[in-house]
Amino acid sequence: MNNMWRAVARYARQQLVQSNPTDLEQILELWYLRLLALTKLGLYQLASAELDKLGDLSRAELTFEFHNAIPKQQQDSSSSGSMVPFELRILAARLPAWLKYPLVALERLTMLAVHCKKVVVNSISMMHAKEMGPWRQREAQVYLVMATQMMEMNDYTGAASTMEMVSKQFGTKKDGKQDLDILSALGRLYLQLGDIESAEKIYGQVDKEGSQNEAIVETVQMNRAFLLMAKGEWNQAAAVLRGILEANKENLLVVNNLAVCYVYLGQISTAIELLSTMTTQNPTSAGTCETAVMNLCTLYELRYDPATGHKVNVMKQVARWVGDSFQADCIKLQ
Repeated sequence: MNNMWRAVARYARQQLVQSNPTDLEQILELWYLRLLALTKLGLYQLASAELDKLGDLSRAELTFEFHNAIPKQQQDSSSSGSMVPFELRILAARLPAWLKYPLVALERLTMLAVHCKKVVVNSISMMHAKEMGPWRQREAQVYLVMATQMMEMNDYTGAASTMEMVSKQFGTKKDGKQDLDILSALGRLYLQLGDIESAEKIYGQVDKEGSQNEAIVETVQMNRAFLLMAKGEWNQAAAVLRGILEANKENLLVVNNLAVCYVYLGQISTAIELLSTMTTQNPTSAGTCETAVMNLCTLYELRYDPATGHKVNVMKQVARWVGDSFQADCIKLQ
């Protein structure tokens, strides 16, 4: 299904105009939907201007308690606190980064994490355990977004420190086991830093805890492949990735990394065939994935001179399925 974000933005605006002014919950949900659509379209300046119209998202007027029209007998834990969707707060914090102000985004995310922690502490002191759980999850979510922001700023050391803190404070599940997705992500960050020894230790924990869990066999194998690639053992990494691909032929991450292995092994034609087949057979996922399309076009540039004709064919294929949020510059025709 195409990502018709322009239609979503228009629909949200139309619904906002027609909404009852007293129904703040619905209005704020619609604002989030519209701003999300605008950011997906890359219209960051417009999204920022419209977000400014909302004013301070933490002001009292946007809380349930401020509106005495809600009968007290209907109020419960779900109708207290802020009406602002948490996703809207995340979006508002991230928006400056897309406007080339990453430090402002990092500051806003930090303030949002502090807010989440305060709510958790207050819930503990007031013995509201039901409220504490969701806000702990939100706090962890904010830290993960912060780590992503740091990676986009090429601050992999800061991202790794943040992920280490997340792993220690939020990485243990109710059954006492570690969250293996967080550990795997931390291991990949260590590889980005070139710290292979630390990555091996992390992946060793994942192997130990995941050895009896069939659901994460693929994750364990991917970690092994990443480690081999970091060591420059391309043949062994390719063998591991081919094994994963046999079990899951639609894993785009595996295909991309297997193509990288083939490039380093000097098998550019094989890498092109692999990506081309994947994008053709899965047009609505791989065929419209900007990373996959850009990798394929880059390989065409390495293999052919000129490569324009091949990239035009890619554009024709993509145009049949792509939504209006697709960044066409990944085809590299300019």
